[in-house]
Amino acid sequence: MQKQKIVVRKRKLGKYPWGMVVFSMTLSLLILALLAELLLHYNQLTSLLKSNIEVHVYFKKELTKSEVLKIQTKLASLPYIGKKNGKALISYTSEDRAAREFEKETGEDFIKYLGENPLKGSFTIRFDPEKIFPENMPALKTQISNIEDVDEVVYHEGLIDAIHANVAKISFILIGFALILLFVVFVLIHNTIKLALYSQRFLIRSMQLVGANSSFIRQPFVLRAIGMGFFSGIFASILLLGILFNLYINIDGLDLLKNYSNSLYVMASICTFGALIGWLSSLSTLNKYLKYSLDDLY
Repeated sequence: MQKQKIVVRKRKLGKYPWGMVVFSMTLSLLILALLAELLLHYNQLTSLLKSNIEVHVYFKKELTKSEVLKIQTKLASLPYIGKKNGKALISYTSEDRAAREFEKETGEDFIKYLGENPLKGSFTIRFDPEKIFPENMPALKTQISNIEDVDEVVYHEGLIDAIHANVAKISFILIGFALILLFVVFVLIHNTIKLALYSQRFLIRSMQLVGANSSFIRQPFVLRAIGMGFFSGIFASILLLGILFNLYINIDGLDLLKNYSNSLYVMASICTFGALIGWLSSLSTLNKYLKYSLDDLY
């Protein structure tokens, strides 16, 4: 009779069901990353809305080109005026252009009936979104109104108040939800690693019995947990990029909010967070098992 060969695999120290752990950690970190992206996109949306608030500065009629240019220069020098590529966000509308636009909108040649153009020339300016607050808008309006030859300053006061009120409420809700989710993700990942290490408790005890010290026993488990946390963050980052690209392609206008530097920051953060949780969870769980007696392991 042919002897049956029995193959016995040695169990490597620190090895446990990594597939289940990585899968659970990846999903948890992905949820956290999606929330982080939501917060960042909301902040970008708020800045975009604020940067598109227009303030119309009407100046007196029949000014010379040099006088109009003087007003524009003074507006551009104000510290709270928005800038793009180093250029102040100021657009000029002459009296004739204002009349043509009004005629185009209404379909009536009002100058023919009135005999003159009652509309004034104006500058349309946009503010730096970081410097627009409801409480300082009256002072900014007064400062612009005091510029020589400026006749009137008009902006949508209620819009600025509404944006700030909604930002405060929604930000409070999102930050609160983020803190709760952060705690939940930490607990989920911690419990996942804890359950995985539970299957290794007798191996840990065996190593103690043969004289291995605590640092020698901890090292492979901790390093493996850190690695799994880090690679789970990488997998979550790949999934996050796929979701973001799909959203940018299929939702019109959403690509205006994309910011790759913010996304890279989120991905780096979740990789670091995953490794950190792996280190803390494995270390705390191992320290507990190292103190257990044989009876406590059952």
